[in-house]
Amino acid sequence: MSPHPGEANAPVPSPVEGRVWLRAAYAYGALVALALAYFLVRMPYQISDDLEHLLIAQYQTLADVIRTRFITVESMRPAMWVTQKVLFDLAPAGRYFETFKAIHVAELTLTVVLFVRLLRIRTAIDFTALPLTLAVLVGIHTFNVTMREGYPVNHFMSVLICCLAVVNLADAQSQRWWHDALAALISLYAFFMFETGALAWVCIVAAYMTGWRGISSRGVVASTAILAFYLIVRFMVLDVGTRTIGANASGYGFHTLDTGQILAMFGDAPWKFYLYNIVCAWLSVLFSEPRGGIFQFTHFVTLGAIPPWSLINVTSSTIGTVLIAACIGRRIRRWMRWNLDRDDGLLLLFLGVLAANSAISYPYLKEVVVSPAGMFYAVALYVALRELLQRARADASMPRAIAIAVPLLILSAGWTLRAANLVETMRESAFVNRNDWAVAEEREDEVRPKWRTRHPDAERLVGDLKREIVNMPVPQPYTLRATRGWFDPY
Repeated sequence: MSPHPGEANAPVPSPVEGRVWLRAAYAYGALVALALAYFLVRMPYQISDDLEHLLIAQYQTLADVIRTRFITVESMRPAMWVTQKVLFDLAPAGRYFETFKAIHVAELTLTVVLFVRLLRIRTAIDFTALPLTLAVLVGIHTFNVTMREGYPVNHFMSVLICCLAVVNLADAQSQRWWHDALAALISLYAFFMFETGALAWVCIVAAYMTGWRGISSRGVVASTAILAFYLIVRFMVLDVGTRTIGANASGYGFHTLDTGQILAMFGDAPWKFYLYNIVCAWLSVLFSEPRGGIFQFTHFVTLGAIPPWSLINVTSSTIGTVLIAACIGRRIRRWMRWNLDRDDGLLLLFLGVLAANSAISYPYLKEVVVSPAGMFYAVALYVALRELLQRARADASMPRAIAIAVPLLILSAGWTLRAANLVETMRESAFVNRNDWAVAEEREDEVRPKWRTRHPDAERLVGDLKREIVNMPVPQPYTLRATRGWFDPY
């Protein structure tokens, strides 16, 4: 492989030095994961979807789960339901909350570990770029929503893990037969976990095309065959289909449209709505605007009142995107000759996932759905940041130092605030969820779905969960009036 740009005259780290920086990177990543885990375990389940999932796992047998979750209208997610069912059955009686929260922490930790491994921290400059990169990973709005989605098993986080796992397999220094087998199994699980699981296949193909050979051509073919099997089962055998236009409310322009409004506006030409969603998903990852299909920042501008959090989001994302675009621009000529180094592979991987993830979002916009693209945005920005730091070391003149320091200062401050916002929104979600459980008996329509009346222990399960959650010490998420406008309420 050719050296990274700006690295030609850089000293090559010794193996010992490389291991030191790598261990420091894992230690820092573990610190970030544990800090977030503290707030994650103190965030109760939502009383609507999350409780229903647990009650379904209690009521249905494993065979029932497999049979019914293959034929749910417009979705086919048997792996998600089977995972929840198996873990529910394995959990000690009365310890379901602790069991599934432990799974949440494990998912978060594994995501961060695989993410750090993919960056290959080996030098002081690599490590210097890491804190900002992790702030981008946890601070981007797509990851924020992923953390709050929860469910007994966070299937959105599971998709992130599957994507990172296959990319790390493809990035292995040597090729092993079990890499192919494991990649195929991960693909199978991801496809039937959630619709965005198809991005695991995109990662495998993109990595192979850029020259990564940890997964061989046999692994690529196997994963492609599994994808074809999934598509045949979904669209030809079971005719499950996908979300249709008007099935969900969705953002458009400056407002949220309900299902009737969407059908009235786009019923005769649904492709216009689909195209709008694809473009908005793409823009949202790159610029944090729009959000869920709604052009919030633009609307604030027209009103003449831009809250600080919105300005921070758009500014930090725009600067990051400009850095990524500049990094890509310097490589375009080599790309046209298909002369690629490892960093080129990471950038192309991001572009491939961004395009595919945006396309998958065509039925309706939901920020958590584009979380894989948001994660690989952080990877691409790491490449751009490291290259920027390497160029600064090569030319330490004052003008260049100022030209680099100013955007990095703005970028660091903005993404640090966005990372802190994740903690604030998790605290607020914990407070709201706990209060919802406290008044559960007044919300019979939500806490008594049909599943609860069909199992003799359903009352006990709900009662145990309620007692544990209501007695959980959850701090009130009060903020000062002067700082309230700095935290993204969405």
